[in-house]
Amino acid sequence: MPRSSSHLVLNARAARGLSLGLAVLAAPLIAAPASAQQSGAPGAAPPARSAPAKPSAAKDVTTKEFVEKAAVGALFEIEAGKLAAERAQRAEVKQFAERIVKDHSAADKDMKDALAKAKAAVQPPSQLDADHRRKIETLRAAQGASFDALYVSMMKEDHEEDEDLFGAYAKSGEDPALKAFAQKVLKVIQEHAQIVAKLEKK
Repeated sequence: MPRSSSHLVLNARAARGLSLGLAVLAAPLIAAPASAQQSGAPGAAPPARSAPAKPSAAKDVTTKEFVEKAAVGALFEIEAGKLAAERAQRAEVKQFAERIVKDHSAADKDMKDALAKAKAAVQPPSQLDADHRRKIETLRAAQGASFDALYVSMMKEDHEEDEDLFGAYAKSGEDPALKAFAQKVLKVIQEHAQIVAKLEKK
């Protein structure tokens, strides 16, 4: 015999009740993985890390900073070059030291000429700072092959600093005359850096 309509209604209600009960039971299971990821529970996938920040571009160099550092650098390289021209053992190191003295003496004169045309009134230092005086004393104390190696190492470090300094001012310097000077000398500094790299490998 066909079932009565009341039986059909009861069965439909029972089915809806069963579905609702299953949904309630399943809800915690569905939510568990998400909460595990948020809480860092064992087995959970680690949260994605943001990409490391890129290093900021080199800051602009003021005219005062450029003149002071360039002048001290020239004084140091000329004095160290004179020492190396006398005491270096390797002929190529002596030749490089002689070129350093010649090129940086010319650059020092060029900077003074640029300062005469410059709008900014900046007086370059006339003597080494404490850090560069210590370097000269350390170089004086070295002997033989150790002297050559130390001189080349100092020139590598100094020319890397020069390249950063002159490169920054050549790009965004405030004073036109000094900016033109920086652009001119930067090429010489880069040539020196290439020679130092070759000396270091020998």
